[in-house]
Amino acid sequence: VIYALARDGREFTSDDVHARLQMVPHHHNAIGAGFLAARRSGVIRRTGYRQSVRRPAHARVVPVYVGV
Repeated sequence: VIYALARDGREFTSDDVHARLQMVPHHHNAIGAGFLAARRSGVIRRTGYRQSVRRPAHARVVPVYVGV
């Protein structure tokens, strides 16, 4: 999902990944690990931060990414 969002050329956050997932991740850190792998492989880069809109996230600040 992260790689598909990166190809779109628009900014995205973990909120967007959660919205596209068809299942609940097996571990609460799984999505973060996916972002880390994508960053390390040069697929995405961080462009800033914004508040999450997902209710379970309690408006915490999340990174904003864009595909490279």
